[in-house]
Amino acid sequence: MVDSGDIKLCVSEQILRELRRVLDRPEVRSALPGINDLRVESLFRRLDKRAVMINDFPRVFEHPRDPNDEPYINLAIAARAKYLVSRDKDLLDLVTATDLESKQFRQRFRFLRIIDPTDLLHENQKIRH
Repeated sequence: MVDSGDIKLCVSEQILRELRRVLDRPEVRSALPGINDLRVESLFRRLDKRAVMINDFPRVFEHPRDPNDEPYINLAIAARAKYLVSRDKDLLDLVTATDLESKQFRQRFRFLRIIDPTDLLHENQKIRH
């Protein structure tokens, strides 16, 4: 979808570093044998060409449940993204949970939907038809 121009992907150096660390983990490589150094480097070249780099963005949302998710949330907020796409349960819970933090998140950032990749594909199909 990024390659076709259907969506704009926003990233930061911090997020790219984490992505590289995850893709280099032995347990990820063994669980997903299609991931190898050549494919990882190809992915990063494509990201370098297609993704929008945003490095200086404020920390406007604190996520005590999982502080490691904060850079993703704050990048999406700074980019005024329509979607934050993730399979991370702590992120997805922000749009469905009834705790105070989740309710406040939804009130403050109505423009941002946190969805899983499958839902993004369905959204894209609806838009294209």
